[in-house]
Amino acid sequence: MELNITGTAEVTITGDIKSMDDYQEIKKLEKGIVAQGARNITIRIPDSVTIPSSVIGYLLKLVHGDGIELAVEVKDKELYRMLQILKLLEVFKVSPLQ
Repeated sequence: MELNITGTAEVTITGDIKSMDDYQEIKKLEKGIVAQGARNITIRIPDSVTIPSSVIGYLLKLVHGDGIELAVEVKDKELYRMLQILKLLEVFKVSPLQ
């Protein structure tokens, strides 16, 4: 997995998101963006077919605990479907990545 800041509050996560190290990197980066005052964050996931529960939990904390508005763009149809089943499409404002 690789994290790239693609805008002031935009992050692109390439590769598969799967390990606790990946979770820690995502958390550290997102905390830094929030600390700089961002209230709206866009996360693009062009490659990964899954998101670990630890990352989902952290994103839920950002939305419900910190009041951050997320826009998550995913390319993989199965990942989109998983987020739909978990009823997270509206919470994370998930949309397909073209």
